[in-house]
Formats: sequence, structure tokens, C-alpha cells
Amino acid sequence: MEMTELDDQDKCEKMRVAQLQFIGKILSLFTHQLNNHLAIIKDSVGFLDDLIKIKGQFKDDISEITNTMIEAEEQIEKATVLSKRLNSFGHRMDNAFSTFSINDILDELLVLASRATIQKRLSFERDFSPDVPPIYSDPSKVHFLLFCLMERFLKRMKAGGCIRVITKAKDQGCTVCFAVEDGICDSEEVWLCSDEVIEYAKSSLGCKTMENNPNSITLFFEGMG
Repeated sequence: MEMTELDDQDKCEKMRVAQLQFIGKILSLFTHQLNNHLAIIKDSVGFLDDLIKIKGQFKDDISEITNTMIEAEEQIEKATVLSKRLNSFGHRMDNAFSTFSINDILDELLVLASRATIQKRLSFERDFSPDVPPIYSDPSKVHFLLFCLMERFLKRMKAGGCIRVITKAKDQGCTVCFAVEDGICDSEEVWLCSDEVIEYAKSSLGCKTMENNPNSITLFFEGMG
């Protein structure tokens, strides 16, 4: 077996390991966030139960009860959104290749990764073009690549920062850009995957880097045309 084939096998194996770590990371972020919503719902129900036991009737505390019910409904809605995105994320792995919108992939990713922004009070700003063409590719690998790149910004951003996620149609394909206007700092963090694995993932997807600097990166994905 030639050396180049051995190198490719090694890179492929490293990428598979990193992808499993990525799936584990997404699941841990999801369950942590879901547990937060469920805990608030549990507290709200407990509060209502206490009101019933102590007051014996609702009419004197209708505003408190209404506010508590609204909060519980909001948490249920947030938990439902999380579950739907995780369901879509899981079904992306049903087929090695499929046709999909990069906007949908990014929406799933940003919702599922939202827990990673809370501690440092970071936020996402979506700027998705509605006219990006569909692409035919490996959706789970695209998820993986985009998360690895986004993670490098999230871990280097200062508290209160915002990362813009921009999609545009270009040359029968589309571009994805992660951009941070300010708030980037040096970091000694350990990344989910190495530069070597990222480059191998881009190569296997036929994805090209259009721009790459400390504050932004832009990728190009071929469309179906």
C-alpha cells in the first residue's frame, strides 16, 4: 500500500473519531439545555401546587397563576424546538448523501449549540439568504465541519460577543461565513479537531475556503447545478 493511501486512511480515521466526539458534544449540549427547561417547568408546577394547598382557591392569585402558566408554556415551546432540531440532526445521518439547504443545516446547528453560548453571554446573528440553491452532499459531515469551524470562534470570543452567520448564493452554489466584528482574543483551548482533520473534511466534501482571517471565515459549497 502506498504512503498516500496510508495517510488518507489515517486522516479518515481521525475524522471519524472527531465526528463521534462532535455527536457526543451536541448530545451533551442538548441534554443540558433540555434539563434546564424541564427544571423550570417542574418548579412552575410546584409553585402552582403550593398556591393551591396554601390559598385553597385561585381567584385571589390569578395573576401569579397566569404568569406561571405562561412561563411554563414558553419553556415547553423551547424544549419542543430543541427536540425537533435534534430529531432533524439525527435523521441527517440516515443517508450518506442527500439534497438539503445549507440554511436548514445551520439552523439546526445554531439551535443545538446554543448552550455553548450561555456561559459567556454570546449570541448568534442569522443572516441567511432565502435564495441559496440546494446542495447534494454528506449532511452529517457538513454539520461536523461547520461546528468545528464555529467552535474556534466561540472559544476565542470575549463575553457578550456576537457571531454573524451569513449565507449567500454564488456561482450556482452557496457560501457560508462566520464573522465576528470584535471580541476575539487569544486562546489556549483544545479544539474538537485538528487543522489536518478540518482540511481533510473540506477536501472530501469538495468545499473551498474563500476567505480565512482571525475574525472570519467563508466557505463555498457547490450547488446541484
